[in-house]
Amino acid sequence: MSKTTGTVKVQTIASRNSFERMPSSRNGNPRFRVTFTDGTSAPTMPDTMWAYGAANPEHIGVELEVHYNGRGHITYARPVTR
Repeated sequence: MSKTTGTVKVQTIASRNSFERMPSSRNGNPRFRVTFTDGTSAPTMPDTMWAYGAANPEHIGVELEVHYNGRGHITYARPVTR
């Protein structure tokens, strides 16, 4: 079995309208499809803690270091520090 590693990209979320609510995970946790200013979008990974805070104003309009798993789901994001 081969292990697929994820990727990390620097992206920006434009506004609160950049979040589309998706059906909850099997365990009842929230999921979102997030659209970035470069036009790309990706869903949050099921049952990831980041989905609870994804739409917080602190993530909007700032560069984020966005972590993806091998399936293209967002697993985590945090503001870029320089």
